[in-house]
Amino acid sequence: MASPRTAEPAQASPDYIYKIAPATPVPYMSEVEGDKASPILPPSGLDTSSNFIHMSTASQVPGTLGRFFQIDADKRNVVFLLRVKSRPFERQDGVLKWESPDATVCGPRPGEGLFPHLYLDDVNGEADKNGVSPMPEKQSRRLWLRKDEVEGAREVVVDAGDKGGWSEALKALQDWLM
Repeated sequence: MASPRTAEPAQASPDYIYKIAPATPVPYMSEVEGDKASPILPPSGLDTSSNFIHMSTASQVPGTLGRFFQIDADKRNVVFLLRVKSRPFERQDGVLKWESPDATVCGPRPGEGLFPHLYLDDVNGEADKNGVSPMPEKQSRRLWLRKDEVEGAREVVVDAGDKGGWSEALKALQDWLM
C-alpha cells in the first residue's frame, strides 16, 4: 500500500468529534464491569473493514448521515450521535488522524475535506467478564469506544413522513453539536 499523501497546512482541531451509530444496538449496552469500562457499541461493518473508527466533525455529521444512513420514508429512522472529546486522543501519538474517508490522504486538519479517524491500539485487557475478546483475531486495533471515552450521546429521529430529513432533525441539537 502506498503511503498516504500529506495534505494542506493545519487548522485548529475541534473540541469534539462524533461517532454516528445505528439505533440497534443501543449505545451504552453495558456498564462498567469491575475497574474496566465495557464497550458501548460493537464495531460497525465499515470500521471493521477499515480497521479504524470513522468519526465526523460537527459540520460533517449532516453529510455523513445523508451518505451512510438513508431515510426510509415509511418508518421511524433513528441514529445515535456519540460526542467524544478530541484532545485526549490528540495527546496520544498516531491515535487521532485527519484523513480522507478512504484514509489515502492524511495530515493536519485542512478544512472539512479530511475526517477524524481513531486508531486505538490498546486491545489488551479488553476481554469481557468471561475472558472472551469482542475483537476478531484478524483485527489489530480496538474498534469500539468505551463509556469513559464518550462525553454524551443524543438520539436523532426522523419519523415516517417527515420531509426535513436528517438536517431538520439535527436542528434540535445545534447547541450540543459543536
